[in-house]
Amino acid sequence: MASAIWSAIIGGVAGALVALITPWAKWAVDKRHIKLQRQYELLDSWRAGIAAMDPQNMRSATSTAWFEGLRPFLGKDLLGELDAPRTIPIAPDTERGHKDKLADAVDGIEREWGLRPGR
Repeated sequence: MASAIWSAIIGGVAGALVALITPWAKWAVDKRHIKLQRQYELLDSWRAGIAAMDPQNMRSATSTAWFEGLRPFLGKDLLGELDAPRTIPIAPDTERGHKDKLADAVDGIEREWGLRPGR
């Protein structure tokens, strides 16, 4: 009789623990999923913005919503280069320079977030 009572008590405690842990575990998985989804959305937005930007008019690119979302992740050197007023026109064969630098920065962020294997 005593063993049946102890079995019931242990089973009740185990059931209560499982009932408490299961929602917490689901919340942790959902939180991770939402974070990953947001990171992929940011990366897609940044890549679309880079693809659509006009290399002749960097000022218009740096005032967009996608760039403002990317700005906190960029290094000071790259930001200084992008924000500096141009005194020398860029030769036509180097127009893609800023786009490539931004694309490289986004790739680095993706690796830093662990969403792409690093090289």
